[in-house]
Amino acid sequence: LNFDMALAQLKRLEPATELVLEYERHEGLPVEADSFFRAFAPDAEFAWQAADGLEKSSTVEVLDSGMIYLYPDGSRVGRVMTITKAEDRTGTEELHEIPASGIPLLAQVRKADGSLRQPVMVQGAWATPSLDPGDAVEMQFETRTQDAWGAPVDLGIWRFASAQRPFALSRYVVYVPKGLPVEVRTRNFVGSHVTEPWGNGTVHVLTTERQARVEQEPLMPSDVEVLPVARFAADRTTLALEQEWRAFLQVSQDLPLELERGLDAWVA
Repeated sequence: LNFDMALAQLKRLEPATELVLEYERHEGLPVEADSFFRAFAPDAEFAWQAADGLEKSSTVEVLDSGMIYLYPDGSRVGRVMTITKAEDRTGTEELHEIPASGIPLLAQVRKADGSLRQPVMVQGAWATPSLDPGDAVEMQFETRTQDAWGAPVDLGIWRFASAQRPFALSRYVVYVPKGLPVEVRTRNFVGSHVTEPWGNGTVHVLTTERQARVEQEPLMPSDVEVLPVARFAADRTTLALEQEWRAFLQVSQDLPLELERGLDAWVA
């Protein structure tokens, strides 16, 4: 009973923490984030169809899928899935080593004949030996984020294209619970943005298809200025910044005396 009460309290305070998620999954308990990931999972077969006839390049991003489940406190669980195909020998060299991210859920090489091979983790990166043109590297990983209490939600920038390779299907799916002050902003985005009610909130599905590789030019501005991007975030008010400073001051012990006094006076 004490354990159940402690777990319930932890879930209320930190719903995206590893202990809560792993325990519920191990015990076969319902995890709403997992239901979301299943309900809105990307269609890999459709991504392969979209990749057919795409512009020639050493590598092709067949699928680039990001999914984020937001909890009411702004903490979140994310899933990223990518399928990257090597079209020539240069492409196989590019994909020979891929940095690992998050908590790995899937890592495999799909050979051109349909057979599967397992890459090897070496010093924080996936090594894919014996990669041939026509092979594809499939990756999926999970992320868990718990911001400082009171900090405004900011999911960062999602890019629907790149300067490295063309994208067949790029997809960004975000669940926003009712009452969480989060807005979405896009730039250079030419695709579909569908919203639908789900659970106790709204799911945003942003999709682009057959995005060409963005050619790099001299004196080109940052990629955020030229690529199609989306960002989910809350407005950063003075109050939110004050809360961030409070959290910072709670864990900082070695601030210069003058700075400490000034910050204390500002947030008092």
